[in-house]
Amino acid sequence: MADETTNNTITQEQYDQLKVELEAQVEAEKARAKEAVAQATQPLNERITELEGGLQSKDEEITTLKTEGETRDGSLTQLQATLDGALTEYRSLVVSANPLFSEELIQGNTLDEIKASVEKANAVVGKVKAGLESQANLTTIPAGAPAATPVDLSTLSSREKITRGLQEARKEK
Repeated sequence: MADETTNNTITQEQYDQLKVELEAQVEAEKARAKEAVAQATQPLNERITELEGGLQSKDEEITTLKTEGETRDGSLTQLQATLDGALTEYRSLVVSANPLFSEELIQGNTLDEIKASVEKANAVVGKVKAGLESQANLTTIPAGAPAATPVDLSTLSSREKITRGLQEARKEK
């Protein structure tokens, strides 16, 4: 048994040599692992770089689109204000061109709404005219019938005054 124990023991020199060899193997494995990781991640790193470039171009595109959108929003606001002014002017012209319309009759915020309002106003005015005409037909005065007005006695002669007085006295009896 003594021989077996002695065979398993190594000298310091052997130990140092084994240590150096193992350290060299560990370093070699580290280098191989590092190289394997670099090779395995290279396509991923290239894809990440590509995506980052695409992301940056998309960010620039978004910024451009936002700027264009803000410009269009400003233009849209300006066009809406112009349209509102034109509709107000059109509404005023409709009222001034039709003296039978009041401003309350003409309503609407679009051209179609104003046109529909004008049609309704025409219908209302037509009904009012028809009502007034029918009322006027009911209260007609026959032609040729003079109004009963008292005679101006100051323009009559004395003889005419006496004759008139006698005629009125006979009517009262």
